[in-house]
Amino acid sequence: MTFRQFSTRDEAYSMAIQLRDAHLRAPLGLKLNELDTAGEDQQLHFGLFDGQRILACVSFKQLDDKRMKLRQMVVDPSLQRSGLGRTLIANAEETLMKRGCLEITLSARASARAFYEKLGYRAIGESFVEVGIEHLKMDKSL
Repeated sequence: MTFRQFSTRDEAYSMAIQLRDAHLRAPLGLKLNELDTAGEDQQLHFGLFDGQRILACVSFKQLDDKRMKLRQMVVDPSLQRSGLGRTLIANAEETLMKRGCLEITLSARASARAFYEKLGYRAIGESFVEVGIEHLKMDKSL
């Protein structure tokens, strides 16, 4: 298994879009569209791979010179609870710290709260509904 960064021009990005669409959007009766992916060419994308197969991916949007927003985190459901998510986030955080990032924020599905808390993220404020499901704003200082 390898961790690597990829761009929107890489084949890995197309695979990440398929993984995100199948497991983040389709269960909600939604489909990723151009509005959802607008600006992703300006974001950082990371994945865990088994050869050429993408197992998990996450994207980060720069908020300012010291803060990033974690977006679109997904692990292939057949591999969840195997530590891949933890490995992906740990590697991404290390890469972001080397780039000068001091804080990561995210909007987590309420069902993922415990996962992010185990990684050191903390919930901020009240929950809210996004794409029809409950979310929490969370952050972590690196």
